[in-house]
Amino acid sequence: MKTKNSQELFEKSKNHIAGGVNSPVRAFKSVGGSPIFFKKSRGCYLYDEDGNKYLDFVGSWGPMVLGHSNKNIIDAIKKQASKGISFGAPTKNELEIAKIIKSYLPSIEKLRMVNSGTEATMSCIRLARGTTNRKKIIKFIGCYHGHVDSLLVKAGSGLATLGAPDSPGIPEELSELTITLPYNDTDSLNEAFSKFGDDLAAVIIEPIAGNMGFIEPEKKFLEHLRKLCSDNKTILIFDEVMTGFRVARGGVQELFDISDQLIKNLEIAHKLAVPKLSKIVVNAGIGKIKEDNKAIEKMKKDLSLITGQAPVVRLSKKAIASFKIRKGM
Repeated sequence: MKTKNSQELFEKSKNHIAGGVNSPVRAFKSVGGSPIFFKKSRGCYLYDEDGNKYLDFVGSWGPMVLGHSNKNIIDAIKKQASKGISFGAPTKNELEIAKIIKSYLPSIEKLRMVNSGTEATMSCIRLARGTTNRKKIIKFIGCYHGHVDSLLVKAGSGLATLGAPDSPGIPEELSELTITLPYNDTDSLNEAFSKFGDDLAAVIIEPIAGNMGFIEPEKKFLEHLRKLCSDNKTILIFDEVMTGFRVARGGVQELFDISDQLIKNLEIAHKLAVPKLSKIVVNAGIGKIKEDNKAIEKMKKDLSLITGQAPVVRLSKKAIASFKIRKGM
């Protein structure tokens, strides 16, 4: 396979962009080789700068629910661009997309739109700490929730121990507020709640893990996690950037019939399912909103097209494992 053009672009990029790429995930250091530079996309295919064609199982990490360069989406973006891209003020589009999202996830009472998955995760954790008046959080080994300092933490010397920094620049004092546990491990979860429960503000989890390869959750584990959080008055956060609107129209909570309290969904919003949180999120100034009307119009079109299709049914394990969530993907 030809990679000359990608290699040359990467070498040039390293002179101007830190690490040559704008996300650590794209650096290829953990898998070897050089990053592939892409030029265009159509449907379920990507094309790089050397003319190679790829079958895309990533979908831009989630947003391309209907495939790349979908005509309906392109038309909607062009239509909005002709009206304006960003106004720095409220728009009707924001209201309309909020109503659509709420119709898909009935547990949502209110939501806040943000710019990235990292910002949403940061906001959820701040909100959980603010409403519980607690400091510690639990995350799971192998789950990735953005480059928030509190979440770039590796496991300590044993199960249910305080975490240690996983990246330079993160103070040990901050990492000690994060407990890192094995995924699907009920015993370590019980131990952590027993040891730190009085100061546990939140548990954050990819309800279906995708950042360490596909790992299906044990339903009993999620149910037990839900019960522990409820009994301990700890906020449960589902990170559904990968699973929202995909494994089922209502995400993992519909698929497994398990409700969270905060959800980080599709890198555009997180929800407030506890009424008193609404005032806190406004007063805390969580997440500076920069509305992007082209992005919002794309999201509206994505969701409206899904609405027009046949109802999404619960998926088999085989369907989840293959990630062939929607017809045409």
